[in-house]
Amino acid sequence: MYTLARIVALAFGVAVLMLFVLPHILGLAPDRDDGPQLAIETPPAGNSDTPDKQAIQSWGTSLPKDAPGGSVAKRVDAPQPPKPQPALADAPEEVRRFAAIEKGHAIKAGALPRRRYYRVVVTDGATLQAGSKTIRLKGIEAKSIDAECEASNGAAWPCGSKARGALMRLIRGRAVICTTPPSGERESFSARCTVSGTDLSEWMLRQGWATCTTPAPEALAEAERAAKQEKLGLWQNGN
Repeated sequence: MYTLARIVALAFGVAVLMLFVLPHILGLAPDRDDGPQLAIETPPAGNSDTPDKQAIQSWGTSLPKDAPGGSVAKRVDAPQPPKPQPALADAPEEVRRFAAIEKGHAIKAGALPRRRYYRVVVTDGATLQAGSKTIRLKGIEAKSIDAECEASNGAAWPCGSKARGALMRLIRGRAVICTTPPSGERESFSARCTVSGTDLSEWMLRQGWATCTTPAPEALAEAERAAKQEKLGLWQNGN
């Protein structure tokens, strides 16, 4: 009986040895499962940027200065350079012409204010009618609409209506820009006026269809002298 008990105990010890001790000795024991593991990706050596910072830099954005260690990222759109504007020299001829006109009409600091008038009616070679406003071209005088002049052969010709017709052809229904008096616009006033950058007073003098008032600015006096020398308009008979 005693021998049988020893045999049973010995068999139990061998079984325990084979089940628990021997597999560990031989390296056959299964890996212990301690639950899910957290994989941590280590950035490459020599690069101190965090993954968040790398991802943001790849999108062309930046981290806020107050973000601790780059853990909080806010996407900020990178500023775009302004689009180059086409040079005026490359613009069509019509665009360049109107740009030059507008530049000539720009009001300089300290200059008299200007106003644009539409549907202007030419009443004589030195007077315009814009609605209820009568505008006399400053610095010049012209013949009345029914005035006649004597040609070199003694014949009379309608110099007044010729002067009016010349001014009408210059304006051709376009807007007229005139300076307004310092005291303000009135029903009737004198002003220097332009059409597409051309000064009407100077042009009428240069074509010989008007005479200067006294005293006259040098530019107007020079225009009148040139018309006399070339015997234009009123000066065609040399007088």
